[in-house]
Amino acid sequence: MESTTTPRSTDAQSLDAVLSLLRKERRRHVLAVLSERNGPVSVRDLAAAVAARETEGDAGEISPETTGSVAATLHHVHLPKLADADAVAYDDEAGTATLAQAEGFTPFLGLADEAR
Repeated sequence: MESTTTPRSTDAQSLDAVLSLLRKERRRHVLAVLSERNGPVSVRDLAAAVAARETEGDAGEISPETTGSVAATLHHVHLPKLADADAVAYDDEAGTATLAQAEGFTPFLGLADEAR
């Protein structure tokens, strides 16, 4: 018996990958923060900016404990995933991240911000 299943198109797979990556709010915040900055951003500064977005506060008002906690999840989880998708250039040794090829993600970031 012949299979009637057709392989998924590359566009559908790419869309699935983008949506999977942007499913986590923290990753959307990372891309939004990096899109507002020119050049590399330290993980610590990125963590403070992400935490400020999550709490709708000011980066200067975020506690060192919160910044450290967010920095740890960025380092261990979110930045590697974004780097694997070529959305972010993450230099683990320097402790910096830079927006890379995020053109495919930016339309979705606007939608995500509107949904908040």
